[in-house]
Amino acid sequence: MSGMLNRVTTPNGEIKIVSNLSKEWARSVLDVSISYREEVDQVIEVLKQIGKELAAEEPWKSVLLEPLQIFGVERFGESELVIRVVVKTVPLKQWEVGRELRRRIKIRFDEKGVQIPFPHRVLIWEDKKDQCKMQNAK
Repeated sequence: MSGMLNRVTTPNGEIKIVSNLSKEWARSVLDVSISYREEVDQVIEVLKQIGKELAAEEPWKSVLLEPLQIFGVERFGESELVIRVVVKTVPLKQWEVGRELRRRIKIRFDEKGVQIPFPHRVLIWEDKKDQCKMQNAK
């Protein structure tokens, strides 16, 4: 039957083999927010360069298993465009690598003038007296 899901239930006592895929590697996923005013392709080039530099330096090149990948525009946010960056590491190093990437991204964005956005709000302040005046003028 099309569209139906099969559900398989296995009692705990029946489980004989379990695979731990994170034993061999881990992944650090960063969602990098930029302003809508930024040139996306230029920012992606900056991110690629940061990844190459990280991979060429110790202690990072010893823990990176693959070059940094840029998946591209992940989503359109309320105040930002989000670019997803992923790097494959040895187990338990994904957090350390992620922190170093964020540090380098912030420094490079500051150097290049790439804006990391913050929420923008427009506030409309109305005075009840002004509303009454406007209604009486009609």
